[in-house]
Amino acid sequence: MKIYTKSGDKGQTSLFNGQRVEKKDLRIELLGEIDELNARIGHIISLIDSNPLLQGIQEALFLAGSEIANPDIAVENYKDFEELTNLLETSMDEMDKRLDELTNFILPGGSKEASLTHLCRTQTRKVERLFFGLQHASKIKLNSSFGRFLNRLSDYFFVLARFINQNLGERDIIWRGDQTS
Repeated sequence: MKIYTKSGDKGQTSLFNGQRVEKKDLRIELLGEIDELNARIGHIISLIDSNPLLQGIQEALFLAGSEIANPDIAVENYKDFEELTNLLETSMDEMDKRLDELTNFILPGGSKEASLTHLCRTQTRKVERLFFGLQHASKIKLNSSFGRFLNRLSDYFFVLARFINQNLGERDIIWRGDQTS
């Protein structure tokens, strides 16, 4: 089977139900950003020790993308992301217990792994903005539990970046404010 179809050469693509939409459609933009987030998570997984939660997040993002790409799916058939959202909260609480108290703003960085995790955090925020923007602009009924999951996911990546730095012996980069005066 060939991977290329040539059907998108004129700026359109198909949704799951075969409906053709412009590639600039907000739904397609959101799907692309979810795909980018998933690729970034894969990059982190390739650099750190096994983290089953990260793979679970990848699978959840893939599933959410399939829901977004399918305009015919009934709301009652949406996946419930609450359990995974709760798992993120539990994981953050466990990591937080082992981290120094956060008393300052920190800058992304430290280690390569933590920097990539911060990129996941910012990419998650972008996905979240597009998700709610699409829901608002088009009146499409999207999976509200996925919206809550996204909100928690960016927090998870923030804590994970700090945790990774600590485990690698790196310190948080503290923002000191305007030091030019």
